[in-house]
Amino acid sequence: MDIGTWLDTAERRERVDKRMSALLRKDFGMGMLDYRALRAVAESEDGELRMQGLARKLGVNQSSITRMVPRLEERGYAYRDLCPEDSRGAYCVITEKGRGACGEMTESLDRLLVEVDGDW
Repeated sequence: MDIGTWLDTAERRERVDKRMSALLRKDFGMGMLDYRALRAVAESEDGELRMQGLARKLGVNQSSITRMVPRLEERGYAYRDLCPEDSRGAYCVITEKGRGACGEMTESLDRLLVEVDGDW
């Protein structure tokens, strides 16, 4: 691959990312990072992730996660639970409502990706 091909691919991905973000905002009132967090927790073994681990998984700092989780809590999608081994640690735990919403968002994003596949 040469740099021109790489840049073209990056530009196409950016356009698709923007469409995905717009869909999530319009249809669900959430951003892509919120969706990625919800999905990461949903896919975790016990439906919970330590906040620190979630930040690492998403490639953001822990303060971003600390600000995000209350948004998920307000919607009833997740809640914060204290870590029994470390009173300073906390988990983000998905709810059934959060699992359902994550599934709906995933289905919508999958449909969008089928639509844009021809443009890729």
